[in-house]
Amino acid sequence: MSRHSYLALDLGAESGRAILGTLENGRLALREVHRFPNGPLARDGRLHWDAPALFDEIRRGIARAASAAGDPIACLAVDTWGVDFGLIDEAGELVALPFAYRDLRNVGAMAGFLNGFPRDRVYDITGIQFLPFNSIFQLHALAEHDPVLLDRAADLLFMPDLFTYLLTGTRLNEATIS
Repeated sequence: MSRHSYLALDLGAESGRAILGTLENGRLALREVHRFPNGPLARDGRLHWDAPALFDEIRRGIARAASAAGDPIACLAVDTWGVDFGLIDEAGELVALPFAYRDLRNVGAMAGFLNGFPRDRVYDITGIQFLPFNSIFQLHALAEHDPVLLDRAADLLFMPDLFTYLLTGTRLNEATIS
């Protein structure tokens, strides 16, 4: 009998969950082993993701999955909303709490960016639809409103990769989120 366990950590804009998948004799069974609330954290008039609290919940989910699995978990994956990111300094620490895509600093950032960069060229490079909270426009807003954060940053990690980094110590952006 062949049995393998896998863990999916899914963070949404309102909640997060840990889903344990068990593959046994060609059949996949899924079970939610942990669910927790999530939402932007208001601080100094800005909206952020509380990355340390979310990381604590991720660790709780891993512990519960390990207990429920009964055998070693073969692999784990983290999925989150796709436009937000954390900035990491040279020492490997978060420069600041990651901004949430709903933060008002993003209002007007797309128009401001596109004033200096042709829209068709942006599309040729990115291939994605134009939304005011896209990462490129968030970076533009950050450069305008909080340039010191960019100056302190050595790396930018998209949210799933930020949590993977916190778990593994490996700084990289996985291709499909990039």
